[in-house]
Amino acid sequence: MKAIEWLDRGLNQNDPIDCLSNCWMGFNNLYSNASGAEVDSIKSFIDANVNDETAQELLDNHQTEITYFMSRPVFDMRGNGRSSQRDINNYNSTTCAITKLKSILMVVYQVRCNLMHGQKSPSRERDVDLCKHSWPFVAELVDRYA
Repeated sequence: MKAIEWLDRGLNQNDPIDCLSNCWMGFNNLYSNASGAEVDSIKSFIDANVNDETAQELLDNHQTEITYFMSRPVFDMRGNGRSSQRDINNYNSTTCAITKLKSILMVVYQVRCNLMHGQKSPSRERDVDLCKHSWPFVAELVDRYA
């Protein structure tokens, strides 16, 4: 029930930053039972719950968001030089829908981490656009699996 409550709260926000943060809390409720690193928990959730057909459906439903994420990497704002380029490369080098979905979720996860650790600004157009293109993926996953 908590996941749906967070999803509903996220969908009732007009601000993409608020949409992403609330929808992510719902998603976090779904994958939080797995142990280990958060990234591994997200991937394990996908492996355990999403089949190839559904993964492809998700990818097909979100071509606008995918195109945006493929246009330029999201940098880890902690200054360690990491970015989502590896995930972009993984996405582009496979035909497996599950692998593609995981790659997109890792990009979204980087946006989420930057946001939750105070590295995104509601006054920066790029930051708002990243959130705007992130939350629909998360919302659909929560809607399907909560």
